[in-house]
Amino acid sequence: MFKSVQALSSEAKRHVLLSSLEHPSLKRAAEAMTRAGFDVELIRAHRSGVIDLDDLQMKLRPGKTALVSVMLANNETGVIQPLHEIVRLAKAAGARVHTDAVQALGKIPVNVRELGVDYASFAGHKFYALKGAGVLYVAKGAPLEPLIYGGGQERHRRGGTENVLALASLGYMASKAGEIVMRAAEMARLRDRFEAEVLTSIGDVSINGQGELRLPSTSSLLIPGTDGETMLMALDMEGFAVSTGAACSSGSPEPSPVLLAMGLTRAEAQCSLRVGVGWGTTDSDIDRFVLVLKKVVDRLRGLKGYQVGQVKRPEESSCLT
Repeated sequence: MFKSVQALSSEAKRHVLLSSLEHPSLKRAAEAMTRAGFDVELIRAHRSGVIDLDDLQMKLRPGKTALVSVMLANNETGVIQPLHEIVRLAKAAGARVHTDAVQALGKIPVNVRELGVDYASFAGHKFYALKGAGVLYVAKGAPLEPLIYGGGQERHRRGGTENVLALASLGYMASKAGEIVMRAAEMARLRDRFEAEVLTSIGDVSINGQGELRLPSTSSLLIPGTDGETMLMALDMEGFAVSTGAACSSGSPEPSPVLLAMGLTRAEAQCSLRVGVGWGTTDSDIDRFVLVLKKVVDRLRGLKGYQVGQVKRPEESSCLT
């Protein structure tokens, strides 16, 4: 993204808008752009996990904004952003649009031409291919600078020998694209069943982003009376791999920046848990996980003296008390 923005920019166009919900890889790129003299602003988000379109429109600078970057679907909450409207607003101001579609790949059908974006990035390992290969879509006429200068590989767009095995695996999984709708329907059924059982059997649990259009694979649970890192370790010992935020941020003691950007308090973010289902998840997996999760939550709440049903005003609520 950094290289493409450099190609897009001029003395007049040094302004970039980035969703406050973006993956750390985009935020680190934005920090590098700031050091290089770009004016980078973040677009606010609602508590629901959807970006604030009014804030986007207010911050757009016609003729000066070079790029707007908003992910298609959030990797922590699964919330799908209104990209068609984002593209409409950005193009009206003369800005190009990039979307991080990594998390959407393999979960929902993605048609970059229908989205109308200028750039879209994908990663093979999110679609069951091997790690080490990805795809960057660039619309015809959109500027693109080489990522790495060197040999003539990738039509001079990225020097270096290709990771052939990873690329072959990505190509193989791409041939499975016709299965996505069917797989998505089954994942959505399992996710909905999982969430319903958690809400019923555990109590005092809410779903971050519930009510919005979401990926069929992702649940972000807010579980008062617990601690996310402690839950993560306890569930790992039972054979379940979950996370408290972005998977690449494993081991970080800090609460999820995405949840904080949505308006959750630090305490609420620290007692949130991200759970995902995949193509291989079964009903029996859901049954076992809910039983184990309930056991872990009950134990942690018992240690903290938390009683299900205790009511607090939102400004007083704390997941850690």
